[in-house]
Amino acid sequence: KYYAQLIGFSTQKAALLCAENWHKKGFDVLIKKRESRSKKGKTIFWYQVITKSYVNKNELEQVVELLKKQEKLNDVQIVTC
Repeated sequence: KYYAQLIGFSTQKAALLCAENWHKKGFDVLIKKRESRSKKGKTIFWYQVITKSYVNKNELEQVVELLKKQEKLNDVQIVTC
């Protein structure tokens, strides 16, 4: 199975607005809460918008290309889960 990491936000509200917009346009996306550590050791939470899981990598690549063109995204990574 594969999914694409599309874009990250520092707030959940911003991620929800983005995901809602893409749902209206017909894209199946989810939000994942991520955790990072600063240089000082402080825990930082951020929110990443990802696609749903796809079995067919070619199908996912087509969806990613559409999103890249419509939303002007860069550095989208496809990940194996």
